[in-house]
This record gives sequence, structure tokens and C-alpha cells, in this order.
Amino acid sequence: SEDNVKSLLQTEYKLLCMVNCIKKHFDQWVQECHVTKIPKFSFNFNQSIFGYLHNLRESSGGHLPYKHFIVTPLLPCNKLNAGIQKFTGNNDIAIHAFTHFSLIYTKHTHLFCDLQGLYDHNRNMCLIDPQCHT
Repeated sequence: SEDNVKSLLQTEYKLLCMVNCIKKHFDQWVQECHVTKIPKFSFNFNQSIFGYLHNLRESSGGHLPYKHFIVTPLLPCNKLNAGIQKFTGNNDIAIHAFTHFSLIYTKHTHLFCDLQGLYDHNRNMCLIDPQCHT
């Protein structure tokens, strides 16, 4: 139903906002610790929106099943770009450091997992669709 979709998308967007905020604190902590070898990465939150279509007309040429939606910046996704890279279970130190930091920062209430992403147009890793255990 429309209400279920709205609720699910709001939860997803809040999670994306939360992980982005924690990432900013992680970056600050990295600076305070004078760590210089953490590769740049981010979450696909900046310039994203949670939206609602007021007039959903079927005559517009396409059919959208629901009025609520999330829009995030488009990442490179053609044949020349690498596909989505999954980091949970891999040895990427920066992503694992962030995961551990987020658990400590949230006082063991949130553990981000299933971290995966693509390189953005600036060749920085942009993580998408984070999941969280609470």
C-alpha cells in the first residue's frame, strides 16, 4: 500500500541520513588521530531527496506504482566502470574501521553492515544502500 511504501522509504532515508552523519564524525575522528592513509569514501546521501508526487497521472506516458520515492545522485554504471563492490567480509581497512567506529559511536546500538558501493565520478568510493542491525 502507499502507506507501507512511505514508511519503508522514510526508514531507508533516515538510515541513509544517520550513516552519513556518523561518517562525518568518523572523518573528524580520523583527523584528530592524525591518520593519513584512510581512502576517501562517502555515502550516496548528499543531494539526495525523499519526494512525493502530488499529481500522479497515468496519462504521463509511464506508470509509477507509488507516489513516494527516494532520489540519489547517479553513479557511473556503464560497461567501462567497475560493478558494485561489497566490503562486508573483505579486507578493506577503511570500511571496516568505519563499521567498528559506528558501533562504538552509537554506544553499541547500531551496527552497519552490507556495505557496498561504486566509484563516483571523482574516483572516490560511494557506498549505497547500507543496512543496520540494532
